[in-house]
Amino acid sequence: MDLHGETLTAVTPLPVVVPGAPTPPPVLFASVGEKSLRMAGELADGTFPYLASPATLADSVVPTISAAAASAGRPAPRVVMVLPAVVTSDVEGVRERAAAHMAFYDDVPAAQISMRREGVAHAHELAVIGDEETVAAAIERYAEAGATEVSIAYTDIGTPEEQARTIALIGELNRSRGRVSA
Repeated sequence: MDLHGETLTAVTPLPVVVPGAPTPPPVLFASVGEKSLRMAGELADGTFPYLASPATLADSVVPTISAAAASAGRPAPRVVMVLPAVVTSDVEGVRERAAAHMAFYDDVPAAQISMRREGVAHAHELAVIGDEETVAAAIERYAEAGATEVSIAYTDIGTPEEQARTIALIGELNRSRGRVSA
């Protein structure tokens, strides 16, 4: 199905064209399931998984999307891991706020599949909450598992000080490694 809108045109097969943009913007699918990952590999520039562990990235997401892209003659896909994370000294306090903020995922069927696969009962259990070393180590595990980039989500559940610490860490990691964003 083709779309010809005022600011966006999407014609199958992809890419999407934004009038006036120097290059087409990348198209990434939010996917962790096998079928959607195969579709992302065949049609899109990559995926941005959420609520997935490094093991799921390494064992399922990266091999599935990469094989589909290769079979379709497409370049290696981007895997932009969306990671809920907060740098803090108050792990329990932030975990409580994360539980409240992420509770709606507990009832989302796709999230429930991810949570079962990861062996947790609630989505907030997949958030990375801790000091700079804890969050940096988690980001490194995702990179080692095949994430081409890591995007930190949910810094807004932290206090202003925690947000500043999280953003400072992201800046430091991005300068040194070049694959972390907020």
